[in-house]
This record gives sequence, C-alpha cells and structure tokens, in this order.
Amino acid sequence: MHPERYKLVERMAKEIGSGVAELVGNSALVDSIVVANYLRDEVAATRSACQRCATS
Repeated sequence: MHPERYKLVERMAKEIGSGVAELVGNSALVDSIVVANYLRDEVAATRSACQRCATS
C-alpha cells in the first residue's frame, strides 16, 4: 500500500467494520468495499491537482 493511501485505506476499513491489518490481503473484505463511495474523493483530488498544475 502506498503511503499516500494510508488514510483512505483506514477509512475503507473502518466503514466496513474492519481493521487495516485484517483488510489487506483479505479478498472477501476487499470485495465488500463499495468502490463508488471513494471515487468522488479521488477524482476531485486529481482534478484539483491538475488545475493547480495548469495555472502554475
């Protein structure tokens, strides 16, 4: 797991009632994550970073 994603993975684990250690490598738990719940955050962050680069 990339260090930039620690907080996101912690949030995912918490929202499915798990800990990070239990989540990592557990395909059943990973499959229970609703990825769509996190796409908005990622797209918004990427869009913001791209806009900052374009105006620099």
